[in-house]
Amino acid sequence: MDFVIVFNEVYSAKGLVDYYREVIKIPIIGTTRKWFKLESSKIEGKTFMIENGIKTPEYEIITNIKETDKIISSFGLPVVIKDNNLRAGFGSYICQNTTECKKAVKKIKVLSKKYKNDNPFIIEKFVKGKELSQQYMWDEKTLIPFLPVKDYKREKENNKGVNTGGLGSYTPINLTGEEQKLLDEYNKNLAEIFQKIKPEFTGIFTVNLLFAEENIYTLEINMRPGITEFETTIEHISSDLLELLYNCATGSLQNSVITYKEGITGCVALVHKEYSRQIYRKRKVILEKQINPIDNEIKINLNIPSDNNMIYTNKRILSVLCTDNTNPFSKIYKYLDTIKTKNLYYRKDIGQ
Repeated sequence: MDFVIVFNEVYSAKGLVDYYREVIKIPIIGTTRKWFKLESSKIEGKTFMIENGIKTPEYEIITNIKETDKIISSFGLPVVIKDNNLRAGFGSYICQNTTECKKAVKKIKVLSKKYKNDNPFIIEKFVKGKELSQQYMWDEKTLIPFLPVKDYKREKENNKGVNTGGLGSYTPINLTGEEQKLLDEYNKNLAEIFQKIKPEFTGIFTVNLLFAEENIYTLEINMRPGITEFETTIEHISSDLLELLYNCATGSLQNSVITYKEGITGCVALVHKEYSRQIYRKRKVILEKQINPIDNEIKINLNIPSDNNMIYTNKRILSVLCTDNTNPFSKIYKYLDTIKTKNLYYRKDIGQ
């Protein structure tokens, strides 16, 4: 076996990558338990940002729930309330009013009790701006950024509904000259930070960024690729992906160059209606149309067993990808419109 890839957040948090590195001693792409804490604990992630001079929205750590109203009043509405623990991409709540704040806090308390996690959570000042996901490869020597990706995390069109693990994305993004300058400076600064502290893992991670107030803010650090973001990215890459991954696993990224296709690559995820409710049970879904691309420009990534009728309702069922010089989403939606399957849905405004 030449190398292994581990992107699962639960097993990474438990130390699976450490086992491969230290016991089996096989080159591995994945984040060690120590560094995965930047994702598995929002507080650890925020602490890392502050200690390394990475700008992030103002926040407070809540250890006493009685402090909640005072902090919300100080920040003003809306605010962002974040569960400190891993919640499969569903742990962040943008609350427009006090009722939504109370619901978010209650949900965090219930989940913390259920999974016996620690109780603290974060209240973050809401900053409005342009968001993107920036993914990187790191081999303990060299940090290489991929092209930034625009991703859609909300459940419904016009960014309504709960915050999910992501329902679509595209790359490349149109950035203004000032935005590109800020991003270039950010990537250079992060590379210098990594060269200084030398994180002990070889892997791919994602930073959620926000352009606002002539600054660039870091919202969160996810120590693995985003789902639709990475699907979009690897579909857009024209260089040898296997070679890139092998170089990452073996500490040989220094001379690697990533090249990309012409045009725009887009991705839309098809999910079950219970996806955003995180209902962890199996449910039969009969697909009324055979899942085959309508032409060779459409790519399908399936997330269902081979019998095509038994799935977990909390999962994305499939992702549809396309690269096109002008508008990949016209072809993606043309394909998705042919799937008339009960209880499945997708966002219809991605890329617009």
